[in-house]
This record gives sequence, C-alpha cells and structure tokens, in this order.
Amino acid sequence: MSNPQATASAPSLEITPVSPAQISRSVKVSYSVGEVVIAIHRSSVLNFLLFFYTNVVMLNPSLAGLALAVGRIWDGVNDPIVGYLSDSTASRFGRRRPYLLASTLPLGLSFFLLWSPPQGMGDLGNFLFLAIAYILMDACFTCYATPYFALGAELSRDYHERTQIVTTRAVFHGLGAVLAVLCLSKVVGSSPEALQEGVATLPVTLPPEVVRAGFTKVGALLGGLMVLCGLIAFYGSREMPPPGNGERISFRAFFRTLTGTLRNRPFRIIIVTFVMMSFGAALHQPLTVYVFRDWLKMGQQLPTIMFLSLLSTIVSLGIWTRFARRVGKNRAFQVCIIWSIVVLSVFLLLRADMPWQLFYLYIIFAGFGAGGYVLPVSIAADVIDYDELLSGQRREGAFFGLWTLTIKLVAALAIALVGVALNLIGYVANQTQSDFALWGLKMLYGPVPAFFFLLSLLVFLRFPLTRESHAEIQQQLQMRRKT
Repeated sequence: MSNPQATASAPSLEITPVSPAQISRSVKVSYSVGEVVIAIHRSSVLNFLLFFYTNVVMLNPSLAGLALAVGRIWDGVNDPIVGYLSDSTASRFGRRRPYLLASTLPLGLSFFLLWSPPQGMGDLGNFLFLAIAYILMDACFTCYATPYFALGAELSRDYHERTQIVTTRAVFHGLGAVLAVLCLSKVVGSSPEALQEGVATLPVTLPPEVVRAGFTKVGALLGGLMVLCGLIAFYGSREMPPPGNGERISFRAFFRTLTGTLRNRPFRIIIVTFVMMSFGAALHQPLTVYVFRDWLKMGQQLPTIMFLSLLSTIVSLGIWTRFARRVGKNRAFQVCIIWSIVVLSVFLLLRADMPWQLFYLYIIFAGFGAGGYVLPVSIAADVIDYDELLSGQRREGAFFGLWTLTIKLVAALAIALVGVALNLIGYVANQTQSDFALWGLKMLYGPVPAFFFLLSLLVFLRFPLTRESHAEIQQQLQMRRKT
C-alpha cells in the first residue's frame, strides 16, 4: 500500500503516537443514544417502507420506487447545505448540537406522517403523498444526521478511541434497529395472504384497516422514541472547540471545499468504496420482506429472523473492534467486505424447506459479519485529520455533507431500480408469485448486491492511510496547534 500523498515524510519507527485527552463514558453513551434515531429511520425505511406502500397501500411498485427516489434526491441536495450551516454556526451550544435540538421534534412528527397516508387516494394521490411526506421527513432527518455524524468525528482525535465511539454508537444502532424491525415485522407477519385496500375479504378479526392502522401506530411509537433519543444526544454530548481562528467561511467558499474534498485521495477511495457498498445494500434491503414472505414463506418468522440478525451483529461489535485494534482498521474492513460477499453469494442455496436450524445459523453468520460496518465512519474521521493537515481547516460538515449526498443519490437510483425490477419480474402484491418472479427476487437479493460489494473491495484495496501514518498526522497536527 502506498503512503498518503501529502504527508511530509514516510512514517518513521521513532514516532510516538499522539494520545489526546479521553472523553468521559457518559458523553460517549449520551452521544451514542442519538444513533437510535439513525437506526429507526434506516431500518424502517430501507426494510419496510416500500413493502408498506406496495402491499398495504397498494401503490404500483414502479411509482413507489420513483416517489422514494425523488425524495432521496431532494434530500441529498440538502446535505451540503446543512453541512455548510453546521460548519458556520456559532452558538453557546456549539456548531452541531443546536441542529440536534431543532430537528428532533419535526423529525418524529414527519416520520409518523409517512406511515399515515389517507385512504382512497388512488395511485396518483398515493404517489404524491409518498413523495411529499418522504421529502419532508428526510429533510428533517438531514438536519439531524449530518451535524450528528460531524459531531462524532469531533468528539475525539484518538485513533482507537474513535473506533470505541463508533462501536458504542453501533450498539445503540443495533438496539434501535431491533426495536424497529420487531415492531414492523410483527405487523408484516400478522398480515394475511389476501390484503387489499378497501376490500373486506379478510377475517373479521383482522380487517385491512386494522393492518394499516398497525403500521400507523408503530410509526407513532417509533417517531416518539426518535424525539426522546435526539434530545438525550443533545443534552448529554459535548463539543470540542474547532481549531483555527474561528472565522466563518462564505457559502460560495464552502461549496468550493466540497470539490476540494475530492482532491483528497484517501477520501475519494473511501467514498467510492462506500458508494459501491451502499448501492448493493440499497438493492438488497428493501427486498427483505418480499423474499422472506413470498419465497421462503417465513412471514410469521420474520421478527425472529431479524432479531437474530441484529443480535448477532451487536454481539460481534466488540470482536470487530478488538480485531481492528490488532490488525488495523483497513485489514479488518477488508475482511468484513469479503464476509458479506460470501454471505450474499451463497444466498441462492437457501430453500424454503431447509431445516430451520441451518437457516437460523446462516442468519447468525450473516449478522456477525455485519458488525464490521462500524469501521468506515471511524476511517472517515481519520481522513478528515489528513485533510486538516493539508488544508489547515476542520471540514467535517463538508466531508459528511458530500458523503451523505453521494450515498443518498446512489440509494435513490437503487430504490427506483428495485421498483421497476419488481414490475419487470412480474411481482404481484399479496399473490402467489411465478417461478420467474421468485428467481428475480433471489438474484436481486443475493448475487447482484454481492457483485457491487466485490467492486467496493477492489477499490478499498488502494486505501493508503494506516495506523502508523495516522500517528504521524496527529503528531504534526498537534505541533501545528501549539504554534
């Protein structure tokens, strides 16, 4: 692996790693509680929202995918703007925390609205409602998520403590995701085979409006929890003062820094890596409910399946953290990507009639590998240190604004393709699927995402920053800050 391009010299054996002041456990935990907001949003939207609108609201899959894509594109455009605002904000609460306070209540309310579409609007009305509600909710989410991620990069400058912070966040992410998927998958699992809006063909104990109301109630519960956790993150976390002279940059200058971030070779590599992974994941996750409900005939077991997956992910976090400390974040992340490629590639071997013990073992194995995805955000924080050495500025807002913009544009393309693909393979909501439709679901859920994960691995093999080079970067930054 090559060394970073703009470090003054190659890392030497005589350099002693810098050990910045450690932050308290209470601050780590309070900040990490805010990750529950991220987890609820991502787990519910990625795994259940498309299914809710296609199989409960009965919106055409292509229109549902297009509405979600429009919302994500608009939301992605907001990310650099919010990044600029948080980089430029000066308040007694800091640069990032005011946005956590201001966005949590609107986010919770708009999340509830997304799961509460009025009945009887038809395809056009449901399409417009989904697009507008999603734009509103994700705009609020951007105002929370971009400053939240930037704040995480600023909490500590220590190489290993950053991984500890990300790991603690991941634990709370897992807890929030478990709650979200258990609640929503329970509603999905209780859905009968014939679920048609406005047609009373269901048992009197479970009419269509009750199933629909179940999603609305869960939306209210999860939206309220998002508000609570966001407030805890605001009140319990702290900010380090930004280095430099504290001068605010202009809006135009900030957007010049967005293109400037792409001159940072390590950042280019990590963002392209994550784009490939995100595209594969954005194809995979929305189809989870479809695959387990329509192909594997395990709709009733969906809460157990998702619980085992998330539990194994949470359990594995400490192992991945120790593994990264031993071999470095780079090699640990490479192993994580390879793990995912294997899991997705062998998905075609699963069968609806396979012994449940083997199936649950596969789910646990897949979840255990997912624990390694705590590492990219920690790696990105190291890249921001490298950028500070080059530019003399801390530009977390610019980096994470561009990061989230790129990921959301990729996710928008993926969800639109998923909606179109469901129509192309002949998927029919709440009906027995054809052999071709089932084959299409399996390919879109396993081998196709595996291909994009393989591309991400090939890109990341060129990532240059190491534990040793980061120690040198920190030492040079510390010397600069003292002058």
